[in-house]
Amino acid sequence: SGTSLSVSTLTPAATGELIVATGATINTVTFTAGANYTNYNGTDPCRLRSQYRLSSAATETAPWTIGTSSWGEIARAYKPL
Repeated sequence: SGTSLSVSTLTPAATGELIVATGATINTVTFTAGANYTNYNGTDPCRLRSQYRLSSAATETAPWTIGTSSWGEIARAYKPL
């Protein structure tokens, strides 16, 4: 619980992979996307939200800032074909 969500670390295999993170909270909150991420699927305040960005070569944590709530988050990388 708290006011920020993130995954431990996710290391993309290459620059330009699509990073997608989905967060869920117990309370209805406003999700503020992390730096260089764009929120989608939902209107704040809500309990479920996703964000995305194209990766750099660095590790990712897919951070968000939220209102106080218990939360869970998953993040994944998709390699371009």
